[in-house]
Amino acid sequence: MKLVVDSNIIFSAIISPGGKTAELIFVKGLELFSAKTLEQELFEHKGELMKKACLPEIYFDLLRELLFSKISFLEEKELDIFIPKAKEICPDVGDVAFFAVCLAKDIPLWSNDKELKKQSVVKVINTEELSMLVG
Repeated sequence: MKLVVDSNIIFSAIISPGGKTAELIFVKGLELFSAKTLEQELFEHKGELMKKACLPEIYFDLLRELLFSKISFLEEKELDIFIPKAKEICPDVGDVAFFAVCLAKDIPLWSNDKELKKQSVVKVINTEELSMLVG
């Protein structure tokens, strides 16, 4: 199964590395994609995430590397053609790049942001739904 992963999924996996979200990221047969903006968002929230997860920087960086090893990132230039449509349909301006990846790959978005389901172009799957799908 191919999915685009947004920042709230990765944040959740970092805050709770032994939790369901982190477990699902490593399910065999799950192929994850994302926008490069995810890396920037993670950097911007690094201190807050380290505090919430009670992780020293070295462990945070190792966990980030491990999680990112499971994600194929699309470059901005690959998404340029899809950004206008993504802006049109995405309910949250902060998630436009993730919608652009969904449009580029023609695959659903894995997100726990309920707001993103308020459109009908991109299918949005939350962690609970994904957990049921993969058994």
